[in-house]
Amino acid sequence: MGDEKLLFDLGSVAAPSPVPLAHVAPFALGPLAVEPARRRIGMPGGASAMLEPLVLQVLIALASSKGATLSRDDLVVACWDGRIVSDDAINRVVSKVRRTLAELADGAVRLETVPKVGYRLTVAEAAYAAPSVTAIKGGAPSRRGLAITGALTLIALTVGGAAWAYFVRDRASSEVTIAVEPIASTSPDREVGGFASALTGDLARLAGAISRVSVVESADAGASRENLVLRIAVEREQDLLIARVRLVEGLTGAVLWSDRFVNSRGAPDLLRQRVAMAAAGVMRCGLERSAAILGDATSTRLFFSACNAVMQGDFAKGESFARQVVARRPDVAAGWACLALTTLGSGMGPDTTPRQLADARIEARRYALRALRLDPQVGRAYQALAMAAPQGSAHQFAILDKGIAADPELPALHRVKSQALFSAGYVGASIAPAQRALALDPTSAVEFGNLQRRLAAIGRIDEVREMQAKAERQWPGDHWAMNNRLFLLRLELDARKALAELERVAESSPNSRPLPRLLRAELRWRADPAARDLAAFEREAEADFVENPASAWVTAATLARLGETERAFAWINRVPPGDHQNQWSFLFWSDTAPIRRDPRFFAAMVRLGLIEVWRAKNQWPDFCSEPGLRYDCRAEAARAQARVRS
Repeated sequence: MGDEKLLFDLGSVAAPSPVPLAHVAPFALGPLAVEPARRRIGMPGGASAMLEPLVLQVLIALASSKGATLSRDDLVVACWDGRIVSDDAINRVVSKVRRTLAELADGAVRLETVPKVGYRLTVAEAAYAAPSVTAIKGGAPSRRGLAITGALTLIALTVGGAAWAYFVRDRASSEVTIAVEPIASTSPDREVGGFASALTGDLARLAGAISRVSVVESADAGASRENLVLRIAVEREQDLLIARVRLVEGLTGAVLWSDRFVNSRGAPDLLRQRVAMAAAGVMRCGLERSAAILGDATSTRLFFSACNAVMQGDFAKGESFARQVVARRPDVAAGWACLALTTLGSGMGPDTTPRQLADARIEARRYALRALRLDPQVGRAYQALAMAAPQGSAHQFAILDKGIAADPELPALHRVKSQALFSAGYVGASIAPAQRALALDPTSAVEFGNLQRRLAAIGRIDEVREMQAKAERQWPGDHWAMNNRLFLLRLELDARKALAELERVAESSPNSRPLPRLLRAELRWRADPAARDLAAFEREAEADFVENPASAWVTAATLARLGETERAFAWINRVPPGDHQNQWSFLFWSDTAPIRRDPRFFAAMVRLGLIEVWRAKNQWPDFCSEPGLRYDCRAEAARAQARVRS
């Protein structure tokens, strides 16, 4: 219930105005031809009637809901500009709509009352072959032109005040465009001005990375030529810095998504990061191939709210919104792709059991495949499928290749590909997709951190340190930035210095367990070799293993760095069969090279199934060409194949 209230709680943003009737194209409703600009409804060549503007607004709102029920509140927002309206006024208009349909359509189109819920239009099956409304192209329409088909579901109609003209303009190509207006600020406060200027720079970088998004020099008082417009206003309220963000329809200014971000004085960078990430996510949702055909304001608001929840890391809320989207529009791929991702995110929480994770992956795959059956070009559906697939598997690579071909500008696909390459041992090749992901989303701390880790893994430490300094300036306090600092500590030559730093930052990185505990032990031993206590280390590692068996890979990597090769292999052998988390990738870092020289390492990677990836790609992983290897990868692969045959 709380989530539903959020949909229409737009803060100080005024409710959108009713659509000008002159902007609504003629359309067919069952056997009836509706011409909003002429305020006329009637049968082709037969009886017709002139409707009052308000009566026609209600008819348009109900028609655009495609058979869904609209509450009285929905109608007030869509048709009365959100003003306080008496029940008698609503009853009068609804009665006029019902009477007109009865007189002209002879029962083929009816307005039904759903007790205690609202109203909906129903169209007789014979007169209405699919739940959609078709635009009429000029002159007196033929009966064929009036037939309702599933292929033409998009017209410039309104619910919640949006004209939806951009849905009509772009239904064939889905080439929606977005304009980013200059940030509005009326405050003389210097901090507000500096914040607005810095955020403008962030948005300009975002616009440069996303095609079909552009920064405009001034806010035009008239209608925008772009389909969607991002508007941000910054203000000061006492000691609070507030950013109000809206995504509006370019033609009418109707609000499709709105949020309010607040931060206290003295910490504007965190606020800027949150606003930029939210703006990036919602703009990408606005550019989603099939999002443009959601067809009504409520579904679109739900969709944008789901996207924003995901960007904020609240997958449970995002899943709730996405389920409402698919309930309203099960024929639109964007909703199913969003539901697949949010279901997967909800199933990957810190307290999720392996069984729950497996169930979430199965469910997410089902939703993603449904999205792709509706539209095989939806990148987020491929993202969900790839994330649900075994990490670093040949199947995952095949999904990613298809996804990137379908949607080359979705950063997450490149990030997941980078992770997949790294997990399969192609460490050097993982750099390019990580760089591409960051280029597409330059304000993302996640993409920044992923590139840092890839560079650190191949030993480009100076570059990583420079990036870390930049990250902490750009995203102070961000948990990704803090986690990456922890990863860098194990590369620090001065172990005492690194240990002191670990104590300062470990508590601000709640998502990094079990690394800090093992890292702390490693740094203590490096700082004072005489203090090495392997028994104590094993007890801590056992505790981690009970919570998460995949932590055995982290333990093995730590022991490998400490030169305890036999103990490292003992932990590798404890990893349960079928583990498909990617924590074995710690063993691909440059500082764990000694363990890779042993043929037992190759055998462990074969047990993970990586040999199938190498064969599918016809390429050996990076470690096969490292110096000091005591085996030949080709020969070991042949032996492994012979063992399988026997």
